[in-house]
Amino acid sequence: MLNRHNRLLVTFYVLSDAFLGTVAFLAAYLLRFHSAIATLIPITKGVPPLRQYIDLVPFVAVLVPIGFHLQGLYRLRRGRSRVDDFFAVFVGSILAVVFGIMATTYVEIYFATPASRDRGAFEVSQAAWVIFLVLNVLLTFATREAVRTSWAIRSSASSTTAPPAIISATAGFLCSARSTMPRKSPLAKACITCTSRCRPSSTCACCS
Repeated sequence: MLNRHNRLLVTFYVLSDAFLGTVAFLAAYLLRFHSAIATLIPITKGVPPLRQYIDLVPFVAVLVPIGFHLQGLYRLRRGRSRVDDFFAVFVGSILAVVFGIMATTYVEIYFATPASRDRGAFEVSQAAWVIFLVLNVLLTFATREAVRTSWAIRSSASSTTAPPAIISATAGFLCSARSTMPRKSPLAKACITCTSRCRPSSTCACCS
């Protein structure tokens, strides 16, 4: 059961990392070319069309999980602190950026047509890469923190619930105690909790 849960969690992480990487990449394009950042960092080569960055999304969706995998983010183990997670996400995102620059440069040199090369179809702004790095770290770390918090709450809730055997034994004790007490005493009233656990044919004092 635990191994199955771990596989599902790793699958969720891989898919969410690819998705969040795509979101961060497209958001980096919008922030770089269509926000106040464009006035702070002048645009020297013109504004590329959004389609150009959309065509590069498959690179990002593959390279982000690869960078995280190299940092061991998909090897689930206990004792990993928030600081460990943050720096693993940070370094993994840096690796994804480096791999993205290398992959787009390689494709542009060896596989792109002259027309695509002339219009810079595989070029990504350096400022856009930096913005992508920041956004990807924030989004990915926030997602992992949400999963960590949800799992901690769930584990805490399950650990504070008494086992059924203890509940049944306690209910049985209260039922036997009530038969020797006045029916209006506080302890006798407390055993009402066992009513739903008694069999219809039981002679328990609580059910009579």
